[in-house]
Amino acid sequence: MSALPADSQGVPWNGRYIVASGNLLADFRANAAAEAHGRLQTARLYNMTDDPV
Repeated sequence: MSALPADSQGVPWNGRYIVASGNLLADFRANAAAEAHGRLQTARLYNMTDDPV
């Protein structure tokens, strides 16, 4: 009864989920851009809703 490294559908985690170019700065910038894009989309959805909560 311990936690397994798997997604919500039970597919086990593997190394194919890691994307690395070998250039640490390029990888960092790509990760930062992906995070910023996700935050932007969240903010846009939040501003489109009428729900005060």
